[in-house]
Amino acid sequence: MEYELLYYIILWAANKISEEALLFYNSYLPSLEIIEKFITTNVKEWDINFLSNTEESHAKYRSTMLLMTSSLLNYVDLEQIHPSIISDIIEPLDGIVDSNILLNKYRKKALLAEKYSNIMYFSGMVEHVVLKCALIITVLILPSRVPHHMNGLELHYQ
Repeated sequence: MEYELLYYIILWAANKISEEALLFYNSYLPSLEIIEKFITTNVKEWDINFLSNTEESHAKYRSTMLLMTSSLLNYVDLEQIHPSIISDIIEPLDGIVDSNILLNKYRKKALLAEKYSNIMYFSGMVEHVVLKCALIITVLILPSRVPHHMNGLELHYQ
């Protein structure tokens, strides 16, 4: 799990900085159990506003964290981390992950969503509805000249 790798890299670096830094990042980052539950149920159990001083606290450690984590974070495949985790948890830690890398991740997700929503097939429209990034429902709407048994609904779990 890529979030787990990211989680341990950040906590490792924070531990090397100070006990105060470790306490901040450990209380800021959702536990692995909370993330695992989110992935299976899509229920967010983290409160991104609970630390009112997130920016201020992170600013104290930002430059040191960048030095300690930049080479290690190259091994984290952000494509495997849910976009909500990126936007709610990683982005507020400004600078931990390069903003261009985050932008590319969002761009790929947007292009993928566009690809699945604009497919033409048998002169009919295939509509993909992504529900909470875990299930893709494919509805094939065919012209009336195609036998009804060929119209269908497919479920693809990801």
